[in-house]
Amino acid sequence: MKFKNCFIDDDGSIWGTTSLIKNSMNLPVFQFEVKTVCLDEIMRWTIINVRDYCVHFKRVRDADLTKPIILRSDGYIMDGWHRIIKALTHGVKTLPAKQFEVTPTPDFTQQDEAYHKKG
Repeated sequence: MKFKNCFIDDDGSIWGTTSLIKNSMNLPVFQFEVKTVCLDEIMRWTIINVRDYCVHFKRVRDADLTKPIILRSDGYIMDGWHRIIKALTHGVKTLPAKQFEVTPTPDFTQQDEAYHKKG
């Protein structure tokens, strides 16, 4: 089972974008410097054909740079990669952001029975 619109960390913990937005609703907004993003970051997106590329290209093109990106407590980006790529390619230096003081509990892990049944 693969989720759309989610963040999956290296341990297989999964946060849905909807719950990240909800959990970050009351966090303060600050300006995130886009130049701090490592350009050698390994993307977790599966791009194996032209269709996959087009999906991500469209999401970057349509990304709303006024919508805050969401950062984990350690500063890693949980939501907002398409906005960051758009900012990088358009010379935008900062983006609005929110950062968790404590990263919320994931919605699922890849080992959860619910993860495998959803779909």
